[in-house]
Amino acid sequence: MIKNRWVFDDAYPTQILHRNAEMDSLSRLLEPAQYGHPADNALIHGPSGVGKTASARWMLRDLRQRADVNSALIECSGKTRNGILHEAIEKYPKGTVVHRNQPHDELLEMFQRIVDEPFIIALDEADVIPDLDVLGDLLSVEEVSVIAITHADTEWLNRVDRNLRPQFHGDRQIEYRKYRVPELVGILEPRVEHGLIGNPISIGQLE
Repeated sequence: MIKNRWVFDDAYPTQILHRNAEMDSLSRLLEPAQYGHPADNALIHGPSGVGKTASARWMLRDLRQRADVNSALIECSGKTRNGILHEAIEKYPKGTVVHRNQPHDELLEMFQRIVDEPFIIALDEADVIPDLDVLGDLLSVEEVSVIAITHADTEWLNRVDRNLRPQFHGDRQIEYRKYRVPELVGILEPRVEHGLIGNPISIGQLE
């Protein structure tokens, strides 16, 4: 029945469906980076499985292809403040070799020294970051912009330094709602078409 298992993998590159308004909002916030300026910060929030990370990944990949914009997506689960800063340094194109046990002050100084062009950092699962002072570290560099991807916006913002909260308020917040059944069917249909032999699954089964 299965002719292409890759189609059903989470990492399979596919068009982001039923998220036009959300993608337009994110595109607007990131647009300055196309012209060599820092992008605006963004807070993407909503329940699991609604396309938050996929949208950010797709948008950053598109920016790199069209305007050669520096960006990185960091999975924050299990990472400390130093761990996130360490990965940001490693993923910057002009990054350098850093040691896991380097002190925070040395990491921050290195990050501030090497980043000299617009750099967009997407923090996936930002809810679980134990020390959100890392936002201050990242945003201490004028060229750096942050996309925070969370489940609960209010709860997350309450943990953010009050001086940084305005950076993630108002039109910088993008809410992702749950998909409706017809939308989920529309997402699944192309995978069925390209991944399975014949037509073994009906629309009713997909619903």
